[in-house]
Amino acid sequence: MMPCVLLLFETQHSRLLESAQTLAVTAATDRSEWPDRLHRFRRALVHHDRMEREVLGELGVRAAPDELSASFDLVMAAEGGPTAGRVAKAARKVARIIEDHALAQETGVFPALSERHPLRLRHQLGGRYFLSGENRWDAADAPPAAA
Repeated sequence: MMPCVLLLFETQHSRLLESAQTLAVTAATDRSEWPDRLHRFRRALVHHDRMEREVLGELGVRAAPDELSASFDLVMAAEGGPTAGRVAKAARKVARIIEDHALAQETGVFPALSERHPLRLRHQLGGRYFLSGENRWDAADAPPAAA
């Protein structure tokens, strides 16, 4: 059985990846909806960064501050501003960054957590943060259901 904190991270990475892909499609096809999705996606990245920083900090693991939200900001700045085409391109780039970020944690951070901390503590931290409400996504933040 996977420890709760590791499951929390993996779930969040999957949701962020799906949201990035949805943003890319929305920006490329629906000009009226992408600004709102852009704002919600950025907010989800900030919440995720905060969750990672707090949980890893309590476990004594140093985490890069605002890693995903800062990466998204840099990609958006490099694209030259928020137009539908640029947002779609930036979202595709950020999806790859999220995949790399998740893989780096799975191969680097997670094994160290499993070795250094008792299962009970990892479950406590993951469950506490997941249930805290601060990291819950609004229904509007979730990617649309497949038709």
